[in-house]
Order: sequence, then C-alpha cells, then structure tokens
Amino acid sequence: MRFGGEDGGCAPGGDENAIEPLTDLPGEDSRTEMQLRLDVQRVLLRLPEHLRAVALLLRDMSVAEICERTGRSRSGINHFIRQIRAAFEEAGLTPERFAKRGDTR
Repeated sequence: MRFGGEDGGCAPGGDENAIEPLTDLPGEDSRTEMQLRLDVQRVLLRLPEHLRAVALLLRDMSVAEICERTGRSRSGINHFIRQIRAAFEEAGLTPERFAKRGDTR
C-alpha cells in the first residue's frame, strides 16, 4: 500500500481507515472511560486522512511494519506520529491523563 494524496499523505483503503464504533466493553462502564474514548474518537476524526490512517495502523503495527506496508521512510512515519501526538496534546489528551486512569496501554 502506498500513501498518496496531497501533503504526501496516506489513505489506506478498506476498513483500516474506519474508526471503530464506541461500544461498551466488559468492565468499562464508567463515565470517565467513555468520555476518554469519545475524546480520542473526536481527535481521530479531526486528523487529516493521512494522519488518521497512520494512527489507526499504529493500533496493530510497529513503525517498521507501517514503513514496509506503506513504502514510507521511518523518518516520514515518525514525523506523522509527532503530528498525531501534537493533536492529542492540543486536545488535552496527554500521557499524564491516561496515567490517571491507572492504565498503561
């Protein structure tokens, strides 16, 4: 798969670019958990398509695997990751906020 589009972006095809619906998972019935999941989904939806695609690939793949799959360089993918991280930080979704949940995922 190659990334294309403006800004040298990426747009993987198929279901990889879909954001999974927020459903209740076992043990995740707290309002805080649901709010965090909604906040994450909001940030993902606001990302440009090429950054959203990389963010979604990162759920299941390493940087090396994403590079291999997309044909992008490691430095290019790392640049996208910095942009994704900045979007989450701008929305107030920092590592410290995740740590408050007691979850190290």
